[in-house]
Amino acid sequence: LWGDAALAPDAELDRLPLYASPTRSPESVVYGDFTPIVLDYPRDLAFASGLRAGRIDLWNPLSACGAPLWAEQGGPFFPLKLVFYLWPSRSGYDLFLLLRLVVAALGALALARARGLPPVYAFAAGLLFELSGVMVAQLPFGSASALCLAPWIVLAARKLVVRGSRRTLAGAALILGVTGSSGHPTLALLVLSGFGVAVAAYAIRAWRVPRQIVTQGARILAVVGLGGLLMAPTVLPTVELVLHGKSYKRSSQGEHIWYQNLTRSRLALPLSLFAPGSFDSVRRQQPRLMLHPWGLSAALSPVTLVLAGTGLLLGALDIGLVALLLFGIGLGLSPPGLGWLHEVPGLALILPIYAWIWVMLPLTQAAASGASALSTPTGRRRALPVLAVVFSGSLAVLLVDHPVWLQTLGNPLRRAIFEQAQWRELLFGAALATACVGAAFLKRAGRFVGPTAVALGALQALLILRPLAIHNPSELLRRAPPVGVRLLQERMTTQDRLHALPLRTAHPLTPMLFGLADVRGLSALPLARYVEYMSRIPSANTMLTAQTAEVPAAVLLELAAARYVATLGAGSRTAAADPEMMLIARGKEIALYENRAALPRARIVQRSRAAADLDEALALLEQLTSDAIHVGSTPMTHTVILEPGDWTPAPSRESAEPAAREAGEATVTDASDPDVLVVEVEGARGGFLVLADSYYPGWEARVDGQRVDIHPANVAFRAVSLDSESHRVEFRYRPLSFSIGVAAFGVGIVVCAWLLRPLGRKAQDLRPRSPLGEPRTDES
Repeated sequence: LWGDAALAPDAELDRLPLYASPTRSPESVVYGDFTPIVLDYPRDLAFASGLRAGRIDLWNPLSACGAPLWAEQGGPFFPLKLVFYLWPSRSGYDLFLLLRLVVAALGALALARARGLPPVYAFAAGLLFELSGVMVAQLPFGSASALCLAPWIVLAARKLVVRGSRRTLAGAALILGVTGSSGHPTLALLVLSGFGVAVAAYAIRAWRVPRQIVTQGARILAVVGLGGLLMAPTVLPTVELVLHGKSYKRSSQGEHIWYQNLTRSRLALPLSLFAPGSFDSVRRQQPRLMLHPWGLSAALSPVTLVLAGTGLLLGALDIGLVALLLFGIGLGLSPPGLGWLHEVPGLALILPIYAWIWVMLPLTQAAASGASALSTPTGRRRALPVLAVVFSGSLAVLLVDHPVWLQTLGNPLRRAIFEQAQWRELLFGAALATACVGAAFLKRAGRFVGPTAVALGALQALLILRPLAIHNPSELLRRAPPVGVRLLQERMTTQDRLHALPLRTAHPLTPMLFGLADVRGLSALPLARYVEYMSRIPSANTMLTAQTAEVPAAVLLELAAARYVATLGAGSRTAAADPEMMLIARGKEIALYENRAALPRARIVQRSRAAADLDEALALLEQLTSDAIHVGSTPMTHTVILEPGDWTPAPSRESAEPAAREAGEATVTDASDPDVLVVEVEGARGGFLVLADSYYPGWEARVDGQRVDIHPANVAFRAVSLDSESHRVEFRYRPLSFSIGVAAFGVGIVVCAWLLRPLGRKAQDLRPRSPLGEPRTDES
């Protein structure tokens, strides 16, 4: 938090030419997913800024042409983010990230206690779980908060089936609600699915009395319904975005990416299990394959792996954890017999690299049980074959001669082992595991051998996983913005947007850190209209999470108010040859231009062309802009393509208007609140106000205080009709999905408060628990 390190790959910002310091040449960052610093942090920082101003911001005007701020995977209402909101800085954000490990450890500890483990070994379960590969791999990702709630979800499922008191119902509903509000919807779905698996497994074991089936079913439905109310403010806006967005996962390309991740998950498994200490060296030699931090999700230290295997052979896991273990293996590896899980609706969206949470939680619970039994004769006997398997696995990853393994990981692993002296670490890990098992046979070791093995396994895991969590800090976040950014801040107004090319010039969304509006987008679920619009630009790429165009200028970019352009390489040469491009600055790598042909964000037009639907609007847009270099040579400077609004058909005004009638200016005068935009109109005698901001449900418009319809304009934007006396236009974002969600949340909180109220002695639930084999002392 205060040292010279970062929990996320922040130094990636320093490598981007738009932000690079002229006095420093940053080293290459070996990391496969820069989401933590280019997506999570800018978005959460924007939400925190709104809270400091006394607002709850719902809209982001700085990304693409405007998009919902956090509906995709922001999770602004996750309770631990309160630390960041009170301390809105990079250190405050790192504290929020670290606290999730504490929550995960406490959940694993509570689950182990519920299973009957003594306090020392319950603590061991929490320690080993927070130092497992999947927890450390997700650490930099602010949107991955759902994973830290996995043990709490299992505990809630267990308690719900075992004993359905009012407080149990309320507690389980609160955990479900927090999980659904945690951020990344796919990860939240993964954890909530685990709740369903655990509840089903525990219920099957406990339903020995037919009369209990109805009672327990009612409890489960009540908890799911109440949890749904609590997560509604996050889930309903996400559902709305799904309906109006376009996800790559629902395409053939999404299926290809799933298979690609499945291959990585399978290839990384033997390396993560039997040679985790060499993983960092291997991924540096094979960056194309092993960049993603989730590749080490299945990693446990050799000592912990031996303890986990011992616990499994002792049958330490209950039916719920066994079901979750199989669930995680099925999603993470898709082996024969479990491949059907990928075909289940909803589960098909979960990438295999995410699913290891449901493998690591049962294994670390088993490891704690194995450690508790290590001092017993049965435990020692079970540990010996596991130790042999770990040794055999370590030899196998070195000696296997399969061509695919050799080409991808085998040869880099061997170079890491022999050329970089990684063999010492490999032998040390195996030797440490052997020493722990051997010590168990000593009479004097006694009860200390288990806690000692846990401590050594945790320390070993910390050393192995450290490269995933410790990164170089960003100089950009510590110093004033570079010269090019300051120049853009001075010149750009609320009427302009920035366009940067190629992608490595500056990742989309990172200009948000400096208050700059970027016409490009960075989203796994971008607005469908925006994607359709951007896909019509030459050299555009909208198939994955980044929506970009590889040309300095185009008619559709100019319609979207992309006045300022940051380029390097071939893009700079192309821009320099364009007479409309005015060079405003040039650095070592990058050049900044002003596109004088770009139209302002808000403008007045007098003519319109009506389109019946989106397809017809797209056809008209291509017809009116085809073969044009700049927008000035098209009718789009004084014409807008309109579609029907929510209640009225699209107005059409195709007749020519006198030049005087086309005079008029629209100026954005108030954009301090992202959810409110005020435009002042001068000199307009009717016509239409066209705003180059995304058309999306929830926006309302008032012209001089009177409510008017908003029409989809030019496929992706908004337009309202003006009369001859129009002066002030106000756009306000009030999504019905969020309003309903807040109301539902209020109802849920009231119900939970009622369930948690103090009960009299006679009203307490004193029914015996269902038979799950746990000690009766856990009744309280």
